[in-house]
Amino acid sequence: MSVSINTAVFLDDLQNGTSQSECVDRLIGKPISSVEVRGEFFQPKTRDQELAHISQVCAEQGWDLRYSIPEELFDGEQINANLTDYLQLASKYHLNGLKISLGNPILSQSQLQELKKQLAAANCQVTIENQPNANGTLSKIVKAVQLLYDAVPALGYTFDAGNWAWVDVDTAAALQKLLTYITIFHLKQIKNHDTILLNKTQNWPSMLQQLDAKVPVVLEYAIPAAQLDEQIELVNAVLK
Repeated sequence: MSVSINTAVFLDDLQNGTSQSECVDRLIGKPISSVEVRGEFFQPKTRDQELAHISQVCAEQGWDLRYSIPEELFDGEQINANLTDYLQLASKYHLNGLKISLGNPILSQSQLQELKKQLAAANCQVTIENQPNANGTLSKIVKAVQLLYDAVPALGYTFDAGNWAWVDVDTAAALQKLLTYITIFHLKQIKNHDTILLNKTQNWPSMLQQLDAKVPVVLEYAIPAAQLDEQIELVNAVLK
């Protein structure tokens, strides 16, 4: 499996007004397996038009398409009321996955049953992600992921390698605790709370080698255009 791309690699362009559909067009022909778009970078008036175009490009290229939801799944006893809308969006635009931050769940039996019911009718995989804040501490994520793994088996887990730096957790240590549950891996390297480009001297290759071969590895950090191909090739060399 080749590496996948989150549109965060085009962060500077996105912040300067370039559309995600334009960014995805730049990926055509590159050796990648999937694309993950980000909800916060869509304009409400053009989101559907962009998603239709991106979905078509992904189908033509043979890529999976995932959508990063800039919201939390749980707020205490409440499940995000927008989840139903996102599941409908996934069906309409042939999204293979939806990613959403865990939030702060109570994880009552009624809450778990409701989530299980919603996901049973989903046409894509929904994954929760560890957050770079108090809701993303290692103890909270391990507890939630273990419970959800048994109670809501349709729900996956996106391991964000960079977010642990913001809760003072060693990424390698977190990986050992959560390796069994990972369905998607967001790869980034953090130094002094800033993302930096990958190189061969860092520890990320050893982490990737521990993953199940079916787990998509996604680049999710700003990459200068002139170095994007190099970063893709670097990770593909480890994955193959």
